[in-house]
Amino acid sequence: MSKLSKREVLLLFMLGFVLIIGVGVPLWIVPLQEEINTLSLEKSTLDQEKMRIESLINQEDALSERKLESIKETDDLLSKISVRVKPSEFDQFLNDTLSTAGFTIQSISYGEIAPTVPQVISADESTVEYSLKTLFDQYKNVKSEGGTSETIADELLKQTITITMNGSEANLPQLIDTVNEMGNTYFISSIAYTKGDATSTITLNLDIYFID
Repeated sequence: MSKLSKREVLLLFMLGFVLIIGVGVPLWIVPLQEEINTLSLEKSTLDQEKMRIESLINQEDALSERKLESIKETDDLLSKISVRVKPSEFDQFLNDTLSTAGFTIQSISYGEIAPTVPQVISADESTVEYSLKTLFDQYKNVKSEGGTSETIADELLKQTITITMNGSEANLPQLIDTVNEMGNTYFISSIAYTKGDATSTITLNLDIYFID
């Protein structure tokens, strides 16, 4: 057997190299490319998930801020609601207050305390006196867009106090102004008077709304 020439050896080497390349491309390079494509897809998916999480975090921050604002607004509104009256203290308070309006109290009757959703005269809701229904709705079920509602266990309560007094009907406007200044959630539900020789007998029903 004759020896291979240098030219034949070179050709055989080149043929072997081509065969290695031909076999290596499908066995090594193609799977590597597929792995690269898979990793790129996973990276893209993770980037999208990262963006979604960051968006949720930003929304959560915004919702938390709005929730704190709602709580502060509710606290501000609740601070304007009257407290439960104590008969002994309130009797003295009424005597002192109404005497300055020229009236003498004959009797005070305290009605039962009961939960209520007051219905008030429709008017400008920027005034506390006529926004009690709205205030109650906000207090019982605070809502915000994109958030959740919060229900508070406390109830808005109502007590009617009937006051019978002697005085002049000419002082009724001053009496009404005096009562209106007693509290943000004090409302005169009815008032009647019987004219006498010297003075009139006046009966006033006062509705007080409060949170226990």
